[in-house]
Amino acid sequence: MFPVDAQPYLPQRPPFVFVDRILECENQCIKTDFVVTAGHELVQEGILLETGVMENIAQSCAACIGWENRAKGVRGGVIGSVNNWELHTRPRVGDTLQTTIRIGAQVFDATIVDAETSCNGQLIAKCNMKVFLV
Repeated sequence: MFPVDAQPYLPQRPPFVFVDRILECENQCIKTDFVVTAGHELVQEGILLETGVMENIAQSCAACIGWENRAKGVRGGVIGSVNNWELHTRPRVGDTLQTTIRIGAQVFDATIVDAETSCNGQLIAKCNMKVFLV
C-alpha cells in the first residue's frame, strides 16, 4: 500500500506543502519524504530555510493524523510548541528529506510527538513538537 501521496491527508495546499509522500504509517509512527524544489516558498538561494524544515515536521504530524483519521476527514492544526529543537544543516534544492514522527501522547485535540529529519542518510534536525487540531 505504501508509499502514498500525502496531499489527501494534509490540510495544507500548494504552494505551501512540505510533505510529498507517506512512506509508512503504523503503531503511532509515520515516515514521510519531501523533495526540496527551486522556487518553493521557503527556499532562498537554493537552500531550504530552517522554518521549512520545521514546517516539514509539522506537516508530517498532520499527515499522520490525517491518515489515521481518514474516514473522518482532514482537520487543520497549529504548532503549539517546539522543544529541544536541533538543526544540524539545511538541505539544498534537489535533496530529499525523510522525516520520522513518533506520537508520544494524544490528549483531546493535542498531539505530542518526537521528530527526526534526515537527508542523504544524515540526521539534520530533531525536536519534540506539540500540535493542536482546530
